[in-house]
Amino acid sequence: MLPRDLFIIIIALVIAIAIASSAGATIIAGAAAIATAKSLVDESSVGESSTDIRALLEREYENWSVSRRIMSIATDTARERDAGEIRAILERWFISWFNSGARESNGNTPRDSVSDGNAPRESNREFPWRARPEMKSAIVAQLAETQLAGTSARDITLKMRDEFAEKRLFGADRARINAVIARILEVAPSDRDRLSRADEVIVSGGTIKIGRMTRNFTPERVALLIAVAQSAGLSRAATQQHLAIAALRYSAIAPGGQQWSIPARAYDVLAARFDADLEGFASPFNSQLLRIRAGARASYCSLFPSIDAPFGSAGDFFECDLRGRVAVINPPFVAAIIESATARAITACADDRATRAFVVVPNWTDAPFYATLSRAACLEHKIAHDKFATFFEDASGRRIDAAFSTTIFILSSASAPRINPDDLGVLRMALSSGRA
Repeated sequence: MLPRDLFIIIIALVIAIAIASSAGATIIAGAAAIATAKSLVDESSVGESSTDIRALLEREYENWSVSRRIMSIATDTARERDAGEIRAILERWFISWFNSGARESNGNTPRDSVSDGNAPRESNREFPWRARPEMKSAIVAQLAETQLAGTSARDITLKMRDEFAEKRLFGADRARINAVIARILEVAPSDRDRLSRADEVIVSGGTIKIGRMTRNFTPERVALLIAVAQSAGLSRAATQQHLAIAALRYSAIAPGGQQWSIPARAYDVLAARFDADLEGFASPFNSQLLRIRAGARASYCSLFPSIDAPFGSAGDFFECDLRGRVAVINPPFVAAIIESATARAITACADDRATRAFVVVPNWTDAPFYATLSRAACLEHKIAHDKFATFFEDASGRRIDAAFSTTIFILSSASAPRINPDDLGVLRMALSSGRA
């Protein structure tokens, strides 16, 4: 037995004997005391760990501040309606950038990222402004090109350029669009983006605040995340810092429609009637299975696994084994990401193990992923929704009626039990907006 563990048990027993008045109470109190003592010992021995957490907090605050400056560059002179479109396009750009890095690197540092020796844990999950200057310069030099070749940082940036033009933003003026993108890529962290040493994390109810950043979630969500982190052994102070780190990271990717989830009540049905045990694309702030399976870990995949690890992330979807699972896969509505997610789901359902995937996609019927799903040998059912026939929910639980049509493709392996028609009917009702 390690001396540290012996020390914990001795403290625990002393506390338990002091507060318990019966044998049964002593056992209960002893278990609680072990947890309390372990927390106290961990708290007293964090040392460099607490310094590292603060450094990560400061880095994520810097990222959030730079992201806000980029938003200002892109939207300051835009009409309100156009500003919303610009923010949505930038959100897709950020998400595509991170997903592209994850796929191209196979879990290692991608070709378009840079490690400065201080990168916190996930060097393959860096923001554009932390990429190599020569790489960003090369992208700017190629903005006049018209051919897209794949899903590299260059290609997703050219895709953003094309979306600005297609939406007739910036007057659909290519030169103006290119100039805006060049300015975005030139932005770099500066003194104005730094977190003051005097700034501390404040968590109150559903509010998370650090410096100039304030994010509001439901009090229930924040309480759940605190419980998950502390059950994993984090102290109260460390938990609050990690909450702020995650809130900063997700705030920095211009969160909007790509963070919406299908209705919470539909997840209740998926968990109760279909044994759903994995969300393919989620975050600590919108995971529904984390809510349903309170305290259970490894219930959702997320874009930033190390940032989200204290709150139960199962890791990167593109590295997660779907075989033998019942997964709800609601990817960002970005064609390249949907293509990759679809391929993984279909491959998993070809396995001998009982596997099922509920894949939520927009009805882009001319996209290759739609044809692939429609003719998949493992397709068991699909639930189609016209505009406004279903709805989504954001991280605060706010309902957004879908102004676009969608389909949920239900893929099942040969060994998976066939779906009960009654269960399918209940799911349809849970997904309905009541406006169809």
